[in-house]
Amino acid sequence: MNGHKRRTLKKKSDILNATKTLIATKKLTEITIMDIAKSAQVSQVTIYKLFENKKKCLQEALKSIAYENVQDIYHVLIQNTSYLERIALYFKTSYKNTTHYYQINAINDYIFSGNDPEIKDYVLSLFKMTTPMLAKLYEDGIACGEIRSEISLDAFLSMLDLYANIPPRFYKKQEDMERLIHSFIKSFS
Repeated sequence: MNGHKRRTLKKKSDILNATKTLIATKKLTEITIMDIAKSAQVSQVTIYKLFENKKKCLQEALKSIAYENVQDIYHVLIQNTSYLERIALYFKTSYKNTTHYYQINAINDYIFSGNDPEIKDYVLSLFKMTTPMLAKLYEDGIACGEIRSEISLDAFLSMLDLYANIPPRFYKKQEDMERLIHSFIKSFS
């Protein structure tokens, strides 16, 4: 790869990272090309050259956030550990940090606004890839007696989603997170 292409890829990466950071701190409609340029330390022209417009820049950043999130979940779910350990890791991954929480909420708001079917389809296709692994987690929970057999997969997935979307202010301390995980586990036993 020549120097020009390497610098271009670095600028694109810097722009996407800056955009992802902004997504965690501002509403998507409030983010401007000027904000992105300033945060990425590039010119606005560079952004237009690499992404054409703000919408395409935001779309790529949202796709990147969703992909990284699904990869994190995937790596937790494929671990050869007990049900309880995977549940704890799942929530610790979901509760990574405040920035992550706000980025995921921005994706949810964006895709469910209905304004961009392409992003919605992309994000939903990513999350569908985790469904078999989540079903396996559920089955493991039943097998080890942590989930009552009358609890449906849909109920389990709904509770998992509910707990994964708890705002960060509720788990600032390690013991807060442990209480949340304990509460989740007890809701099925």
